[in-house]
Amino acid sequence: MWHPFAAMTNRPCLITLLALLLLPLAGCPDDGGTLPADDDDSTAVGDDDDTTEDITPTSPAPITLTTSDGLDLRGTFQPAAGVSFGPAVVMLHELGGTRQDFSSAWDNFQDAGISTLAFDFRGHGQSDDGTVALADLRTTPDQLELDLRAALDYLVDQAVVDPDKVGIIGLDVGANLAVIARDDTAAWGIASIVAMSPDLAGIEALGGLSSADLVLSNAQYVAGANNATDAADAQALYDLTTDPRDLRLIKQVSGHGADLLTGSPDAQAGVAAWFATRFSE
Repeated sequence: MWHPFAAMTNRPCLITLLALLLLPLAGCPDDGGTLPADDDDSTAVGDDDDTTEDITPTSPAPITLTTSDGLDLRGTFQPAAGVSFGPAVVMLHELGGTRQDFSSAWDNFQDAGISTLAFDFRGHGQSDDGTVALADLRTTPDQLELDLRAALDYLVDQAVVDPDKVGIIGLDVGANLAVIARDDTAAWGIASIVAMSPDLAGIEALGGLSSADLVLSNAQYVAGANNATDAADAQALYDLTTDPRDLRLIKQVSGHGADLLTGSPDAQAGVAAWFATRFSE
């Protein structure tokens, strides 16, 4: 037979069991209790732990640049994930190439917290044709320069971009243009560059200048060690440049421009690391 005193006897056990079940919900005084979930790249308000959620990746966005001579250039811009105000790099492809020359290096810049803008030069990819034949763009001043200026104007207008931390990576003719823009006498406002497979004679022709007049610093030059011409030009530019500077001759590699970049993971990682170091100082 059920007896009321039997329920009274079991009640402490029930209370103890309920307390054990509710303990995880209440938290413990020693660990600060249940913490609010992190919802961005920093700890949430009231969160006293050191953990964060993964930063939500950004997406590359198609853009259109308009040059001062009225051409529309197609490009791609991607802000660095988790960065509200930071560095950015313009990517200049080789003659005959497109912005896709940088597809293998894109993630390295994202991982380094660097926003990126790649675009097709006039007469290339999806951009408008200019009045100068493609082959002549390598040596004709005041053509590709207008394309780069349109890209820089767009970039510094972006809220996520620190205008004092804008760099350029260029391949082949893009490398030549990067050197011209980095020349201190030109006052383009470029903080740092990487020139892959630069051509000293091409720089002189494209810029309408003598290499002896260049005032360079904060530049990295990259070439395949097995490409004697490219290696010699990179070395010559390095010798013309004051610190900070860097020369990377990729061993057992003869590739030029985009082939050098896509074929060498060492080159891909090295250029992103160069910019990350320069922008952090």
